Amino acid sequence: MAPHQDNSDLLAWKTNLLERIADASEDPHTHVVAASARADLAAYRARNAALRAEYQAWLFEVLGGDS
Repeated sequence: MAPHQDNSDLLAWKTNLLERIADASEDPHTHVVAASARADLAAYRARNAALRAEYQAWLFEVLGGDS
């Protein structure tokens, strides 16, 4: 498994756990922490998607896909 996948899995687990805690809580701070975890996970996934797209573009150039 790739290291970035490990990080993504860990963030997804953390997000899921915090969302379950927030669902069982009426504390506004708990809901904010869960929302922050969702935002962190979304940002991490977006960065990974951008990196994969850049890598694919680089491969296309290196392998002569544009000729």
